[in-house]
Amino acid sequence: MEATKVKKKVTIFLYIFVLLAVIAMFCGTAYAYYQKVVKKDEANVTVKTVNLLAEYDNGSKINLENLKYDEEYTHSFAIRNDSEDEIGKYKLQLEIITPLTKSIDENFIYNLECLTEASDNTNKLVTITDGVVPVANKEIGEGVITPNTSHLCKATFKVKNNNQDKEYLKDKIFVAKVKVLSSNE
Repeated sequence: MEATKVKKKVTIFLYIFVLLAVIAMFCGTAYAYYQKVVKKDEANVTVKTVNLLAEYDNGSKINLENLKYDEEYTHSFAIRNDSEDEIGKYKLQLEIITPLTKSIDENFIYNLECLTEASDNTNKLVTITDGVVPVANKEIGEGVITPNTSHLCKATFKVKNNNQDKEYLKDKIFVAKVKVLSSNE
């Protein structure tokens, strides 16, 4: 009698475990299907969404080491709308992997400029001048891109010379990614 109860409990436990495993697999598959961000750090990374394509010249990761005052570090990428008739909307997010400092440093700034050859006024380009680099992930802009158009973007990072001790930047590194997220939904 006792063995039957134990066997019944084990069977119920196994059914619950299998059910949870199936639910987890379904959620993981759905998440992976709808996730539209870069997961690689290789050169020439390409990310496709419904109609947008993001291409990074030197991979999606920004890795700055041995920073020097007033020296600019550049990260370039392009956003293309390959759709024939649908206007694309996107958000740019700066994902901070390793911040330069633990708190916001007003001297560590970035500029972001996106350009296009399109002559209409429908395109909305992202432009940021002297933005302070955050220490946590932050949405840094939204853009609108017309069909069969490209936005060429260049992000530059630099530490302004604040006449601090020159040892301030010694052994400091900064690692981040600029993510292009579709916002058409």
